[in-house]
Amino acid sequence: MSRQLFELPDDDPVITLLVDAIPPGWAMLNGLLFPTLAVREEVTVVDDAGYLFHASAPAIVGRRKRDGKRTRPDALRLLRGWRPGFVEFENAGLSPDAPSLGEVREIAAEFVNDGYRGRLEFAYCASTGSVLQVAARCRFRLAHTDAWPWREPAPDHEDPLALGVEWNELYGGREEDCTMILRVCRSLELRELSFVA
Repeated sequence: MSRQLFELPDDDPVITLLVDAIPPGWAMLNGLLFPTLAVREEVTVVDDAGYLFHASAPAIVGRRKRDGKRTRPDALRLLRGWRPGFVEFENAGLSPDAPSLGEVREIAAEFVNDGYRGRLEFAYCASTGSVLQVAARCRFRLAHTDAWPWREPAPDHEDPLALGVEWNELYGGREEDCTMILRVCRSLELRELSFVA
C-alpha cells in the first residue's frame, strides 16, 4: 500500500477545492460533518436532525444515541430553514438508484464551504470477481479529535487537520487513480506529513 498525508489549512475555499478534486470515477463517500461553533453563532441549528445520504435514497434522520439508535428528528425545523445538526454519508454514491458520487461530493463541498467540519472518506473501488475492493481512498480529517461534536480545538492542539491519500496495488489501485487530488495538493503547496504507525 502506498500513501501520502498532507496538512490542511482550516480554510473553507481550500478544503472545498480539494473535495471537488476527487476524481469523477470514484465510487462512494462515507463520513460525518457537523456545524462548528462559528456556524452556530451565525445560524440556527437543529441539533437532533440531519441529513443521511446512503446507498439508497437520502433521508432526514435523528441523531445517533450511544446505543446506536436514533432520536426522533425535528424535520419541520429543517423544512423551515434551520441548518442540520449533522450530515452523514454511508456508502453514498454507490447505488445507481440514489444520488451519484458527483452529486454527494457537491453536497459535501457545499457544507464544508459553509463551515461544517468532521471527516470524509472517498473511495475508488475495483471489482475482483464478485467482491468490491477499495483500491484507493482519500480521507479528510476536518476536525481535531477534541472538537467532536461542537467544541473548538484547544489552541495548543498538535493534531493537524489532514488529507490522506492512499492506493493499494493488491486491489488494483495505482497512483494514477489519485493524480487529480495529488496535483491539487501540490499546486496548493500543502505540507506533506509523515504517517505514524
